[in-house]
Amino acid sequence: MKKVLLSAALLLLSSNAFGYYSVMNTGDILPEGKYTLTPEAQFLTDPSGINVGTHVEMGLDEGSGLRGDVGVGKTDFYLGGFYKYIPFPDIEGQPAVGFNAGGIYAADAGMSEFTIRFEPLVSKKFATSFGFLTPYGSIPISLQHFTKGSDKNDVAFQVVGGMEIGINQWHGLRLMPEVGINLDNAPSYVSLGAVLDFDENGFNVSF
Repeated sequence: MKKVLLSAALLLLSSNAFGYYSVMNTGDILPEGKYTLTPEAQFLTDPSGINVGTHVEMGLDEGSGLRGDVGVGKTDFYLGGFYKYIPFPDIEGQPAVGFNAGGIYAADAGMSEFTIRFEPLVSKKFATSFGFLTPYGSIPISLQHFTKGSDKNDVAFQVVGGMEIGINQWHGLRLMPEVGINLDNAPSYVSLGAVLDFDENGFNVSF
């Protein structure tokens, strides 16, 4: 009976404790020598709470890049790294199609989680009278390994949608709202972020 109760408790914790999964990314690839910093505030709905983190991205070549994530908050600490591959770029009537793949380590309430995560990604940039909009979507899959007492493995699924918003008068700065919906063992949330451009000379933000 104790083993049954322990397993049920671990399942409950694995569903709710690690509320930091987010994408915050379009199918755009950065030119060599250009980088972005994307601070994010993530508002969780079940259980309620806030995570504050940041994403740093760089391009490797015309079709690939790297991203690093770090944050704290409702989840005590998390750190991740991803490889981004976009074999089909955003050109003419074709959306950008590709994926992010990588790993995440998180610690929360005495439990550790190691996750292998795959984020299929599609996005399309549209010009507007005030700047541009780049809606994007993903259905991430996460293979989770939890350690607390006895080890536990699980799989998490989400639906994620967001938009990068560029304003003509804002140079080097875009807004990025995102919504994530739990399908299984993942958090539901609303995130707000800001994408900041920088290079070896510093940040390139002006209004």
